[in-house]
Amino acid sequence: MKGRGTGRRQARPAAAMPTDEQLNGNDDDEDGTNDQFFSAAEEGVQAGAATDDAVAATETETDFSASEQEEELSDDSMDEVISLEVPTLPTTNSINSMGPGTPMTAGTLRGRKTNGFATPGSVFSNFTSTTARPDRARGRLFKVHGLKRQIPSDLLHPKPSPEDDEEARIYVDVASLSKLGCFSGDWVRIEAAEEPPLNGFGAFGLGSFNHPDLEVSNWRPVRVYGLPEGYSQRPVTRIPSSKLGDRRQSFFESQVQRSTSPVAYASPILIANIDGATHLRISPLKKSSYQGKGTLPKITSASQPPYAKDIAIHHIRTPISAERAYQTAVLGGLKRYFAHKLRLVRQGDLIAVPVDAQLGRALQESPGAGGSEVDDVVALQSGGESLSRLDSVAWFKVGHIQVQKSEEDEDDSLWGSVACIDSTTVAMHGSGFETSRIPGTKDSTWPYYLGLKKTPQRSPDGGPPQLTDRDHQHVPPLRRQLRELLAAATSLRAIHLKMPPVAILLTSTHRNIGKATMAKDACSDIGLHTFAIDAYDIISEGGGSGSDVKTEGFLRTRAERAISCGPDCCALLIQHIEALTADRIEASIKEILEDVRVLIATTNEVDKVPDGVRALFTHELEMGAPDEAEREAILRAVIEDRGVSLEPAIDLNAIALKTAALVAGDLLDVVERASVAQRARLELLSAKSGRGSMPVTVRDVQVAGGSAARCLTAADFDVAVEAARKNFSDSIGAPKIPNVTWDDVGGLSNVKEAITETIQLPLERPELFAKGMKKRSGILFYGPPGTGKTLLAKAIATEYSLNFFSVKGPELLNMYIGESEANVRRVFQRARDARPCVVFFDELDSVAPKRGNQGDSGGVMDRIVSQLLAELDGMSGGDDAGGVFVIGATNRPDLLDPALLRPGRFDKMLYLGVSDTHEKQQTILEALTRKFTLDPSVSLASVSQRLPFTYTGADFYALCSDAMLKAVTRQAAAVDAKVRALNADPATKHEVSTAYFFDHYATPADIAVMVREEDFIAAHEELIPSVSAGELAHYERVRVQFEGGDDKKKKQKQQQDDEKRRGSLAAGGRSASGGKGKGKGKAVATGSDEERVNGKGKGKAVMGFQDGTASDDEDLY
Repeated sequence: MKGRGTGRRQARPAAAMPTDEQLNGNDDDEDGTNDQFFSAAEEGVQAGAATDDAVAATETETDFSASEQEEELSDDSMDEVISLEVPTLPTTNSINSMGPGTPMTAGTLRGRKTNGFATPGSVFSNFTSTTARPDRARGRLFKVHGLKRQIPSDLLHPKPSPEDDEEARIYVDVASLSKLGCFSGDWVRIEAAEEPPLNGFGAFGLGSFNHPDLEVSNWRPVRVYGLPEGYSQRPVTRIPSSKLGDRRQSFFESQVQRSTSPVAYASPILIANIDGATHLRISPLKKSSYQGKGTLPKITSASQPPYAKDIAIHHIRTPISAERAYQTAVLGGLKRYFAHKLRLVRQGDLIAVPVDAQLGRALQESPGAGGSEVDDVVALQSGGESLSRLDSVAWFKVGHIQVQKSEEDEDDSLWGSVACIDSTTVAMHGSGFETSRIPGTKDSTWPYYLGLKKTPQRSPDGGPPQLTDRDHQHVPPLRRQLRELLAAATSLRAIHLKMPPVAILLTSTHRNIGKATMAKDACSDIGLHTFAIDAYDIISEGGGSGSDVKTEGFLRTRAERAISCGPDCCALLIQHIEALTADRIEASIKEILEDVRVLIATTNEVDKVPDGVRALFTHELEMGAPDEAEREAILRAVIEDRGVSLEPAIDLNAIALKTAALVAGDLLDVVERASVAQRARLELLSAKSGRGSMPVTVRDVQVAGGSAARCLTAADFDVAVEAARKNFSDSIGAPKIPNVTWDDVGGLSNVKEAITETIQLPLERPELFAKGMKKRSGILFYGPPGTGKTLLAKAIATEYSLNFFSVKGPELLNMYIGESEANVRRVFQRARDARPCVVFFDELDSVAPKRGNQGDSGGVMDRIVSQLLAELDGMSGGDDAGGVFVIGATNRPDLLDPALLRPGRFDKMLYLGVSDTHEKQQTILEALTRKFTLDPSVSLASVSQRLPFTYTGADFYALCSDAMLKAVTRQAAAVDAKVRALNADPATKHEVSTAYFFDHYATPADIAVMVREEDFIAAHEELIPSVSAGELAHYERVRVQFEGGDDKKKKQKQQQDDEKRRGSLAAGGRSASGGKGKGKGKAVATGSDEERVNGKGKGKAVMGFQDGTASDDEDLY
């Protein structure tokens, strides 16, 4: 026992090897000064000790225990080394000896690794074959992110060889290299791992014991590099709070889910080849076993996997590869992929080759060309981005690989069946096509990595780009719904159960809204190919006689190409299906649905789709105009795709608010117009800055002008949005935000307050209406003409950043039956698409008069009123109508249909009358003359004192306009007098014209037009009021009718007081009125309020006897 303990204490220092020596492969076998050896009898003791250490080791996923370091860092096993010392008495723990010296018997099988899972007679007495876990994999756990662009090799240290495969690299933070026990550029082993549990239970969590079958780990060797300076994004460590002091953290606080795994970055193609793992376990790559042939081979950074002698590559069938016209581009891309690099692949790997499909189509290979077109494609694509634009990806899968024979037999197991492909020595041949899915873009960044999409430029002043996309993009609900339908239709369970295919019809009322793009994005999210067919292309190709037969043939042929890509791997997309109206098309689509799993069709005019074809679709989804969040996402996507830099102060949310009712095609035009506006701005700036001998170019301005010269500014987008608004027109009118503020509206302070309560509250506090509270979204302005009803509606839209949608009554009328009501529906649909929006119905009495007064009951006007009432009912309630406010203006509210004025429709009636005080008149004058140049002696207060109280807002506008006209006339007369004086002067050599006078003689005083008080007085004397006093009295009576005047309010109050007094009298006494009958009852009043009788009695007290309206013989016969 003494010898055993001594040997054990001396063995540990020898087993621990310096980390740098272990990584470099150095062995200290020759230095025997500190070597301690065990005899054959003591071998089992060390094995048992190692077993005890392994059992007691912690199960932490990311740390090495002392026993693990002892076993992993030593290259030489001590188990088979023969001791040179004198053997001592063997202990009784071997299999061939049984004795009382140990609790283990000879029936217990032991080994250096007994983990209780695959070993019979396990030492885990408390574990069963189900609960005992297999040996835990070694290494550090990393959370892996896909790169959005390649990291330049010049920034890596040590600098890789130009022939190294960038797909076989993984990047970690420099601080993580020491924890891995390796240097930058070393070979490591990566394998897919599960996400660590965050609930604090570790390996003992629920579901951790039901893994009776061992799975072969999917690992491969790669090179690990430290992230360059500036690319590293270390997480911020939170300093622990000192408020706890010495107290322990509570159990609930300890269970907060915090991810402690470091981050590793890799190519998205490499991640796809390791089953799309979210976490990787990384460990140094070394020889796993020792065969007794000298020391272990050294794995250095210069080592390479074995070279392949023969390789078979399968071509994954995609819509690009199915077209013969693109074969030249595909073969050229594959040749370029293997030409300049030593690629590391293994059987089953996916290979993504970006190609320029348009270039390949232009250089289509002819039968007798001898492959020269492929070489031309390779040369043009190698020339740089300016010569070629990558727009498609060809996918391949590695088949059988035959490795060259090597001296060592373990190269295959050491390198994980990975082979090195040298295009100059390997025999590469294609082995046909196969169908397969590709990595989905929802969780992969391969479109950015391969150059199909441009990486967003976060910093216009340069600097390292963002490695991954941490900002989650907005996903429209329709795209998410499409994704779920497609995933369910192409799942293995649906195919096994032979579920019917999914046929989706995407409809919309707008053009260029992005239906096809939405369908393609939803397919690419889950890794499906999309084979697009344009119905108009098929019709144009099948023109002439027998066009229906040819159209059907072209449709079948292209559908077969899509089916050849795999029914469960490719979706068939038919655009503009309303063009396929032939009778035989229905049978063709029905046959196509028998062979495909997903069919998507798009149309702008769903009513033109034949009923038989429409009935074949299982789902019909409508795509509306994008809301504010979707417009912002579309703008961001277009800007990233174009590679445009934005000024840091630009807020895309504000731009999305201004582009209400615009669809995806219009937003794309906005970005292009902004780029044109930026170019024009820079050209104008360079022209102004240039001098005669030293011209300034646009490039000079971009270099010296900072971010304002290199990026798009808010002014550029304002110009682009305004231009897009002018081009965006419709038969009813385009929603736009007018340029009218509260400053332009004089007076009406009480009306402004009522409007603020009605409109501002739903916009700023929408949570108040989340529990079903009805929104008051209808306002009716009425009053005399010219009181500013239209101007006030425009000011509402401007002050609350709402789109203004003006509708005139005659625009809704149409000679065809049903079209007038359809126009009303389109108005409100456009308003919902442009929300937040104000729909303004001017002259509402012409749109919605009283029903039944036109002499044609059920005529067009009655139907318009009924449709308008139905739409207004939807405005007050429902999630789809939020943000739409309806404002009506009329001079005759008595002519409106009474149903319009009930609560829930135009329930807020505001009277806009004339100014009844001189102070209000002065406010209107100040608003109208705020852009005038007034003489200092002008007093608007004195002007307003001269004005009668019958002036409306239109009269005030006419007054100010006439005053300005008189000032201009007076100034023009003064200029003419000066011109005549100059012509009469003998010193003048030639006749002076008015234009010549303004060019050579005019002073600023001659140009300025100053309005004086006498101009206002003269304009007032000539002005005739538009509304007479009698008409104003009529409008006041109308107001009393709808709102109630002072006399009516006094009368109502007096009646309420009388009722209260009578009620108090009835409570103190019994009623004197009664009737004979059975039972007890209350008195029922059938007369007026003044003749009401209260009391109790037998029977009912009928008051009709008091006024003689009742008879004793009533109800007897």
